[in-house]
Amino acid sequence: TFERFVKINPHQGEELPSNNYSNNCNFPVSLADEAPYLLTSQTSLEDLNRRLLLRGKSPVEMRRFRPNIVVSGRELRPWEEDTWKRIRIGNVEFHVWQRCGRCVMTAIDRDSLERNGCGGEPLATLSTFREREGGQRNFGMHLIPA
Repeated sequence: TFERFVKINPHQGEELPSNNYSNNCNFPVSLADEAPYLLTSQTSLEDLNRRLLLRGKSPVEMRRFRPNIVVSGRELRPWEEDTWKRIRIGNVEFHVWQRCGRCVMTAIDRDSLERNGCGGEPLATLSTFREREGGQRNFGMHLIPA
């Protein structure tokens, strides 16, 4: 029999929602990394790419961040998704749980598989304005179905 033990990262800095969050809630959490869904916004990517260009770097595509859900809209501001607590997509409601700390996988070109190395782009640029305590550079928000 094969067994694997897993646990939630204790250094993430944000608690997993509990049944105390809302009455009669159970939060399904898969082992998809940290949450079953990752939401990003097109306006946040556009802002990041603007900053990359100002630093003389090449823009990156959204697929570098591997989201399941990408939102866009004329009135959506860059990084606005950081402030959301709950959203509805169609008939499904989600808790917006935590910011997604990005790893070196974002520095790998999806077509050539070339690596920009630890601290390569887009991580170096994210570090200039999206770095949190502990060195996490954030892009996107983890969602949990309500």
